[in-house]
Parts: sequence; C-alpha cells; structure tokens
Amino acid sequence: MVIFCKKSSSALRFRDPVETDFLGSKSREQYLVPKHEIDAAVFEAVEKGGQVVLYAEESGHLSKFQAQGALSHWKLMRQVLPDKVWENW
Repeated sequence: MVIFCKKSSSALRFRDPVETDFLGSKSREQYLVPKHEIDAAVFEAVEKGGQVVLYAEESGHLSKFQAQGALSHWKLMRQVLPDKVWENW
C-alpha cells in the first residue's frame, strides 16, 4: 500500500504516463500505473471535510504494521533470491 500526502488542501492529481516514463523497461510499463486501487472508504479513519486525515500523533499506529510487513517481505525475498544476490546488493 502506498499513501500519498501533501501539505495543501487542493486535490492530488496524477497524469497518465507517456512512453518515455517507462525508460524502456517492460517492468515499469507493467507496474507503473496501479491496477488495483483500494477505495479509501474501506479504511477506518478520522474524516475531516470529506477527506481522510492521518494526524501526526496517530501515525505511530502504522509503524508496527510497516515493521511487520517489512520483516515478512525480507524473509520472503531471502527465500526467493540466492544469498549471492544479497551479498552483492
């Protein structure tokens, strides 16, 4: 999951990618544009003015989930790629 934040109240907008954004990479072409976006309404959050707001003093709630996710991902990647890859990283 990726969360985009900004300091102004104006709408956050993204442009569609152009061919040069992919830098000749088939992987970028495949994954640069999200295909499985999650409706923000499925998350429990404090709402203010119709927008989902995460207050600084509440951001610690995310830390434990981020740490668990990072550790799980690391363990999985250590199984997927050989030790030589990680030793040369």
